[in-house]
Amino acid sequence: FTVETGGKREIRVAQAQADTETRRWRLAEVLWQARSELRRGLVARALAQRSVALAENEVKLNEEYLEWVDTQIRFGIGVGQDRLAAQTNLARAQVQLRTSRGDLATAEAQIAAATGIAVEQLPLSQLAPLDMDTLPARDVLEGSQLRDLAIVNRLTVRHALADYTVTEEALRAAVARQYPDVNLGPSYSFDRGDHSIHLGVSLTVPLLHYEAEAIAEALDIRNRTAAQFQAAQSLALSDVDTAEARARTAYDALADARSVEESARNAVAEAQRRLTAGAADRGVVLAAQLGLALAERAYLDALRVLTDALGSLEDGVQRPLWPASKLVLQRPDNPTTE
Repeated sequence: FTVETGGKREIRVAQAQADTETRRWRLAEVLWQARSELRRGLVARALAQRSVALAENEVKLNEEYLEWVDTQIRFGIGVGQDRLAAQTNLARAQVQLRTSRGDLATAEAQIAAATGIAVEQLPLSQLAPLDMDTLPARDVLEGSQLRDLAIVNRLTVRHALADYTVTEEALRAAVARQYPDVNLGPSYSFDRGDHSIHLGVSLTVPLLHYEAEAIAEALDIRNRTAAQFQAAQSLALSDVDTAEARARTAYDALADARSVEESARNAVAEAQRRLTAGAADRGVVLAAQLGLALAERAYLDALRVLTDALGSLEDGVQRPLWPASKLVLQRPDNPTTE
């Protein structure tokens, strides 16, 4: 049997453990990518559904406004330019409706691709609708916390660190091979017909020039892996900083859009009061309602930008931020962690 020196056996065990850890982190990255794609599809579907509803309302309001303009023209009050403008706005609303329906179909196809299920077999009616009005508070953008998560929780960083551990163990193995192993084995010699047992001892003499080359190669690989780890860490921080800046701007834009929508809603209520009091006609109310529809469309656009920024931020730290997730995963480095 062989007596290994230089801790070779322990190094082989550590190598196997490090390689297993690397494979687990790689699997975790694949799982996160699948979740990320599914999240994008679900959010896109929720936004598209709201967009379809808004577009249908816009078409209805523009049809009513065009009908009102035609009535005005018949009574000699309106002019042809008003009708042309109403027709143009109606055509734009119809195009928007077709586009929104196309976005909805695309989102459902994205969900199908993420889940590996044909669109026709997707249980879309059973999907719980996303509450688009329950966005996380702005304090989720706490910079230091996000940067810490990018380093501690980012799977690509942990994967790169595990790769470095593998190369570190490979370097240890190359260094350990400089030390010769001792081979012990029983041998038999005959003396006057009696058996006697002698220990046969042999040494595996390493070729030092070969081991030196192997150490240099392992050291070079480790250095390259260390550089890749530093690059992964820098990329993670850069992604988080960029996504955080986008999200802050998107939160501000959403607040502005919400304020404009509220003003438009108040304008509709005022127009209704004036109509009831006889101080305005149907055209004033329809114009106010069309203004509200435009404000709602602007709010939806701002919401889309914010959800996209939050998705990028979530991918940056690779931890669910929004929508809230009930999925429980075991981290490769700590099986008890959710």
